[in-house]
Amino acid sequence: MQLTKATSNREWQTPSAVTGHRQAQRFGVAWPVIVRGFDQRGKGFQEFAFLKNLSATGACFGLTRALAPGAAVEIDVRTPLSRKQWLRYFGKVVYAGQAAGPQVLGIRFDSARPAFVPTAAVICWRQAEVKSCIVH
Repeated sequence: MQLTKATSNREWQTPSAVTGHRQAQRFGVAWPVIVRGFDQRGKGFQEFAFLKNLSATGACFGLTRALAPGAAVEIDVRTPLSRKQWLRYFGKVVYAGQAAGPQVLGIRFDSARPAFVPTAAVICWRQAEVKSCIVH
């Protein structure tokens, strides 16, 4: 573990303690995502969006529907690195911006390790009824 010299009276701290509460670096990407879950009225949804940023612990994107902090979501991420697989994450909303227009959401992943899902399976999900949506 790398140590850095603290700027306060504390002698040594880890890098995450010096920079704040974030422990993972954010990367600004505009990759397509498919988000599934239940809105504030309890209605199931599936929506296409684009990431604003991504880290090992979470993601940020905008949705047309309002979600409250604590809402569970399933996210399929299409990376430019692979046309055959999508990354599937499960997570919870930890930040919800104002609901006027697209609502900016901050998601914390349940695990930093995604599931790798074949493109054909994601396309089938997109065509299926939202009632069959499974969210952890």
